[in-house]
Amino acid sequence: MDFQDYYNQKYSFYKTNSSREKRILQLIPQNVKTVLDIGCGRANLAATLKEKGYIVSGIDISDEALKEAREFLEDSFCFNVEDDVWPRELFDKKYDLIIASEVIEHIFFPDEFMKKIAGLLVNNGKIIITTPNFLFWKNRFKMFFGKFKYEEKGLLDFGHIRFFTYETAKNLFKESHLKIEKENHFYPNLYKRRLNFLGNLFPGFFAYQMAFILSPNES
Repeated sequence: MDFQDYYNQKYSFYKTNSSREKRILQLIPQNVKTVLDIGCGRANLAATLKEKGYIVSGIDISDEALKEAREFLEDSFCFNVEDDVWPRELFDKKYDLIIASEVIEHIFFPDEFMKKIAGLLVNNGKIIITTPNFLFWKNRFKMFFGKFKYEEKGLLDFGHIRFFTYETAKNLFKESHLKIEKENHFYPNLYKRRLNFLGNLFPGFFAYQMAFILSPNES
């Protein structure tokens, strides 16, 4: 089974839930018109973005997912983002904002991916990245007690090639010459109790999903 076959079988598992969508939307800066949604799946997020007036293009490895997504997309591209050659049209267009939500944990060389997508931005363009935090506190306890099992979806999704922590994510961005402008992580056990300040103090411990907005570091 190749990668496309795998994701064609699993595409229905992947969608942007409401909490992640909310955090992504909160990170989008003003004056954004064109958005490239990488790993768009069935366009759960793209549909919301289109409704809000953004012009959205999408990339996904699953042609089955894109069959459902195309009605919400200005342009769609079906390929593996780890391919050496990407469609020329992507670089000709350039985008105000690139969103790669729950993507970097699925690829072998995330540093190369980050550098490549930075080349798709207009001047002053931004990148939003979300990825699960492997060292979320519940996972730490599981590891402590020797419990590790891949799952169909979630933090230990069988398709996760890389596991990121708060520190390794920041290191990836630094090595890719990207600057963190803002963070907006999801603390599932804190926000209902109005204890988000604890998560902001210790994101590496409390964040379940990490969300960052980045810009190319020109220095």
